[in-house]
Amino acid sequence: MHDVRYWQHPVTDERVTYTHGFNPDDPSGCCDLCCESKTWPQIWNLYGNGTCRCLHDDYNSGWDGPMQYGTGDWSGACAFRRPAATPAGLDSKKFKTANDRRIVAFHRARAHYTCSYPNDSTTMASIERQAVQSSKAAANGTFKWACGQCGAEVYDGTHSRMETARFCAAALDSPNKTSLAFAEQHYADKAEGGAYCQEVKGDFAVNSVLIGIDQGKFEALVDSHGFPSVQQCSLSKPPIKCVPHQSGRYPCHCDEACTSACCKMEPAAEEMSVSFSWYGLEDSAPDTAMA
Repeated sequence: MHDVRYWQHPVTDERVTYTHGFNPDDPSGCCDLCCESKTWPQIWNLYGNGTCRCLHDDYNSGWDGPMQYGTGDWSGACAFRRPAATPAGLDSKKFKTANDRRIVAFHRARAHYTCSYPNDSTTMASIERQAVQSSKAAANGTFKWACGQCGAEVYDGTHSRMETARFCAAALDSPNKTSLAFAEQHYADKAEGGAYCQEVKGDFAVNSVLIGIDQGKFEALVDSHGFPSVQQCSLSKPPIKCVPHQSGRYPCHCDEACTSACCKMEPAAEEMSVSFSWYGLEDSAPDTAMA
């Protein structure tokens, strides 16, 4: 296995696989083939058997995280092939406007626990620790944007995707050095045969995001029956609750009196469910590793 030359971006939509004429020791041919596409930025993967696979990049892969990863012996993102034009008036002393090889990644993981009886002393704090640990796994990281490159996922008021780039500050700010400022710039749609993000559209806006696992946030989720998560298991026995039982394809909704035909008062084990998320600022591969 060769080293993966780029950060492994998540993908969810396989587009096409090519199996002829690729040198498994030279990624340039596979990279060029996938990145020359006129569709939105692609992911490319070259495998040891000479197979080249082009994948559509899903920047926001959904509630449950990425379904599939770029797992080639060589892997890369075409986003780094689309440098955006620097908007006029952007402070080049604060923001990197050229040769920025950093990406912003979003890490998110869930943890779930069902209490047992009796004498289960598990608390929400221990489930939160599990979520924090899981969020560090590569499979729970989602590519958000490449600094200074065309491809940040931004939509307008009609939910149409806009060509956008985010220029990142050269250094983290705030007293604890945890805040990353970025300038978000929109661009006119690419002309046929032209390059992405070259004609500036409107003024840029400056925003920021907190960076690092220590800046992560917890979100308490409902359990499998729709009840709020508990903070600690009951030590004796599960409480009696109005539990919904779905019948067929239609969901079951219980009223306060538990009179719906699909609902039943019965013992229901308590559950704890939580998610933890944070943003990371990560270096991509050096220029020498690009195809």
